[in-house]
Amino acid sequence: MKLLEAKKLVVGYDQCNLHDDSLDFYWKTGQLVCLLGPNGVGKSTLLRTLAGFQKPISGNILWQGTNPKNLKPYQKATMMAFVSPHSLSPPHMCAYDVIKLGRYAFTGWLDRLETEDETIINEVVEQLEIGHLLFRTLDSLSDGERQRVEIARSLCQQAKILILDEPTAFLDLPHKVQLMQTLQTICRERQICVLMSSHDLDLSLGWADQILLFSQFRQISQGIPEHLVLSGEILKFSDEAYENWDLSSGYLKLTRKQSKSIVIEGPDSLQKTWTQRGLERIGYAVSESISDDLPIVTIQIDSEQQTTKWGVRANHGKYEFSSIEKLLNHLQAITE
Repeated sequence: MKLLEAKKLVVGYDQCNLHDDSLDFYWKTGQLVCLLGPNGVGKSTLLRTLAGFQKPISGNILWQGTNPKNLKPYQKATMMAFVSPHSLSPPHMCAYDVIKLGRYAFTGWLDRLETEDETIINEVVEQLEIGHLLFRTLDSLSDGERQRVEIARSLCQQAKILILDEPTAFLDLPHKVQLMQTLQTICRERQICVLMSSHDLDLSLGWADQILLFSQFRQISQGIPEHLVLSGEILKFSDEAYENWDLSSGYLKLTRKQSKSIVIEGPDSLQKTWTQRGLERIGYAVSESISDDLPIVTIQIDSEQQTTKWGVRANHGKYEFSSIEKLLNHLQAITE
């Protein structure tokens, strides 16, 4: 079922469109869609337009096959929920009252919660793990905590279309991952469509069903994450991506300029993985071919004693270290 559809859509301000091509797309039930792009390309403008808060320059938007202009306010509230990157709720309100606003379209002007309403609120609070915040005022919460409260409010609307503008902007990494997992689960279980903007490429590639990619070159690409990576379209994210980003590991990371090569010997392990990352961080390229002129790092892991030792063999001698920090400090010193 098509939940959110755009036909020949052009967005922008005062007849100044933000992109070269019009948008034609539709997203179905059960899909988590991430809108990616650098700052200033019009991600928030597109989201506000799709949410009905801003008029498009041209083209049409359909919610479940209906033009939102033809819907009454309470009908819109049951079909679409929107979360801004900044809380619009009064700072003196407690978190529970903000979350409860998500049920307003169902409770009416008397604002009386029935058992079903309370069940929905409790489920969302548990999913986002914010029970400890319910009776604190918004001005006592951190930016990340307020963001989670506003997302809880939107989920309580149980709208079929959920639009989130930078929902992970103020969250720490564990809560970013938790939110992405929660949104994906909700998409599947409730058969809704979630559209969110993000700057976090790794998270989006790992969790999104579809990606709409806005480049700084006024171009738009869309598709599943794997297609955008394999086709190279993901590199349109920025100028720097074309020259410096490496996709081979499955993650987007800046390639570093290594000045020296080194070899690592030792069993495959967490220690070996992070030793390699540390070496790359201080400017070494890890080579798989051994030659007489390359320094060699050896890793010895004693499982019984739960200890690890690092050794270095090179033309200037042999050294042994009891910590990775001492190893890296030594190698960095001889490089400088």
